[in-house]
Amino acid sequence: MGRWLLVLILCSAVSLSLIEAAPPRKPLNRYCCPHFWTLRGNRCYRFIGKTLDWHGAQSYCNGLDHKANLVSLNTEGEAEFVHHLFKEKGGGLYTHYWTGLSDIDSEGNYKWVGINKPMTYSNWNTRQPDNAGHNEDCIEVVTHSGYWNDIHCTDRQPFICERPQPVSY
Repeated sequence: MGRWLLVLILCSAVSLSLIEAAPPRKPLNRYCCPHFWTLRGNRCYRFIGKTLDWHGAQSYCNGLDHKANLVSLNTEGEAEFVHHLFKEKGGGLYTHYWTGLSDIDSEGNYKWVGINKPMTYSNWNTRQPDNAGHNEDCIEVVTHSGYWNDIHCTDRQPFICERPQPVSY
């Protein structure tokens, strides 16, 4: 019995030392988006069928998640993905939708809301942006074409929110 007790104690000591020597846990390489959000790359997107003015839409996104903003379209691939997502989720009910792009702070100086980065990709409709009436500071996407148009920020439209993907541990 003494030998078995000694073996049990030694095995326990070895097991404990192995547990203590284990490296710290690293984040898993799996990511997912919260319910109702769609993952693409390292971003999550959510269609909102509620029609709000541009500022209300941005506030709504930020209310869903403090990291969420109106969608920014930084590449042609992202713009196409968002456009298809909008058409799929919107069911063809809407003719336009908001993006997070505006020149509210400085006319002609377009920046993405929330991230405050300048526009590096664009998909303007013919003769756009035109700032008609000297009061078109917010950018919408025309649903049937995917082209962009500057428009009054007080118009009410549906929108897509965007947020970073959560990190899982």
